[in-house]
Amino acid sequence: MSEEKKASRRDYMKTAGGFVAGAAVAGAVWGAYELSKPPAAPPGAMVTVTETKTVTSTPVATPVKRPGEGMTFVFVGHWTAGPFGAVVQKGFSDACEELGAKGEFYMAEGDVSRQINYIKEAVVKKVDGIITTIISDTAFDDPIREALEAGVNVISANADDSEGSAGNSRKSFIGQTFYTAGYSLGEYVGKKAVEAKLDMKTQRAAIFTSFPVSPWHAERGRGIRDGLINYGVPANKIEDVDCISEELATVERVQTGYLTKNRDIKLMFATDGITTDRFTTSAKGAGIKSGEVFFGGFDLTPGTVDGIVDGYILASVDQQQYLQGYFGVYLLYLMKKYYFVADIDTGKAVIDKTNVDIYKELSPKKIR
Repeated sequence: MSEEKKASRRDYMKTAGGFVAGAAVAGAVWGAYELSKPPAAPPGAMVTVTETKTVTSTPVATPVKRPGEGMTFVFVGHWTAGPFGAVVQKGFSDACEELGAKGEFYMAEGDVSRQINYIKEAVVKKVDGIITTIISDTAFDDPIREALEAGVNVISANADDSEGSAGNSRKSFIGQTFYTAGYSLGEYVGKKAVEAKLDMKTQRAAIFTSFPVSPWHAERGRGIRDGLINYGVPANKIEDVDCISEELATVERVQTGYLTKNRDIKLMFATDGITTDRFTTSAKGAGIKSGEVFFGGFDLTPGTVDGIVDGYILASVDQQQYLQGYFGVYLLYLMKKYYFVADIDTGKAVIDKTNVDIYKELSPKKIR
């Protein structure tokens, strides 16, 4: 055999030996693996699979301090418990909760002396701000001045001095511009009556109110009168009707009695939320049918919304009283922290059958 062939044979045997050795090692490893495997489950047996997961714990977040924590705000309203004041209270409570502030809400039931006492008690407690309804041009002057001198900010909401800041030293007002709201309502009802061919020059008109001496009645009533006079109603044939209080049953009793005795009056109004709310029930009690009279009022309590839907109420002007409570708290907070002072007009939208549907859901929730 040649030397070349001998070398080739040696190389082959070396390579083959490597393959054999590698195969032996691989076989040994595989055999060890097969021995380490758990025995196969017999057919139909339940197999439990255990999964290992890595769980990362999330640290508990530190509660964020709300900006109004430690502050106390007080709302002192003139209302008797009812659907209107409940909406203001909802706005007030929602804002206090958002800021983390303490809120105290009081209703004086039309008693000016009690309302003033609530204000004085809040000043003694050194609260961070007071919201109140100014229903007299004179009675609130001294209590509010004394509160401001004691370092307690006071703003008015819903009802204000008829001369505004010139008549009372309160720092701001949140509410409706009464005259323009009344005027828009007088014109709206007047226009509808003319379209229905009512002879305006021979008509009488009645304006119901719970507070005949209140600033809002005076200004809304003045606007209503001017709006009607523009449509030809004689000024001397427009009269006020005092419903005595904001208590629902009393208002309904007075209205029903008046409507029963004055069936010739076709133009009717109300200058507050309760006398508007009760009108539909009062009209039904007096035997008046839907559409028989032309009635316009204020605010959007559930009774008023139903009256618009049923056709007893032509329209109601929404002052969005939720905002009076809500913005009142935020304005006092900003006033305390940054010295902001601002008046806020909460609106004079006319709500009638064309747009009342959007309020049906909100009114029972005390939003409108």
